[in-house]
Amino acid sequence: MNISKLFYFFIYLIVVNIEVPCLSMQADAPFKGDSSNLESNNDTNTEVNSENEAPYTVINDLEKYINDIVLKGFNNSSPNKKKDLLKHREGLKNVIHEIIKRKHKISINQRDYIVTKAIYELLKGSLEFMEDIDQEKKDIKNRCFWMKEYHDSVRNSEWHDLIKIMKDEFTIRETPEDLTNNEKEELWEMWYSNLMKRKMEDELTQTTWFINMMDQQETESSFKTFFDSSSLSWNSYKSYLISEMNKFLTRETMKRSKMS
Repeated sequence: MNISKLFYFFIYLIVVNIEVPCLSMQADAPFKGDSSNLESNNDTNTEVNSENEAPYTVINDLEKYINDIVLKGFNNSSPNKKKDLLKHREGLKNVIHEIIKRKHKISINQRDYIVTKAIYELLKGSLEFMEDIDQEKKDIKNRCFWMKEYHDSVRNSEWHDLIKIMKDEFTIRETPEDLTNNEKEELWEMWYSNLMKRKMEDELTQTTWFINMMDQQETESSFKTFFDSSSLSWNSYKSYLISEMNKFLTRETMKRSKMS
């Protein structure tokens, strides 16, 4: 799959602004899995909003919880079982779905996000027991994972800065409708929920592309090209989000003005 830098750039801009589909998992043969081999002794039931959409502020906690279950169970499995789980990816996806379904009620997008992030962590950890590839290829894969981790840390910092800028805008912005502080806070909570959904989709896009590229055994330079293109696209995406925020504020303040 040789894709040009320009193609990566435009694909990223398109995908990050639409509903991200569930990660396409590879399956070599039918897999009859159960979640008992993946669940650890940690049976703590994390309380999540019972609505179809759990608050996006809990995503990080939920992700850590699910990864904890999956990774602990995975690490307790035999090397052959680990290989089997990763080889039959569709079965692994279904197992994680079952773990989530029994303990949480969340949206399909949130579930796909957690599944994808969990599989990413499993793939990263699988390098330790891979015996069918030489050390040079392992080193290349490790460097690709390092690029992903570095890119994620930079992107998280960019999101953090953007959220701060937007929060300040909601706090200090003067409107003709003269909104109260409580009304501004209410609007911020509405916008913040939407923003967290966008952030989740952004992370899902990045991780989905990375896993698919790993499956295709792309070259190290292809990974670098992808991350460079993603980084270049951030300013455009940031401008788009700020524009959407301004539209949201204008629309909501006008709505409240008509109601008063």
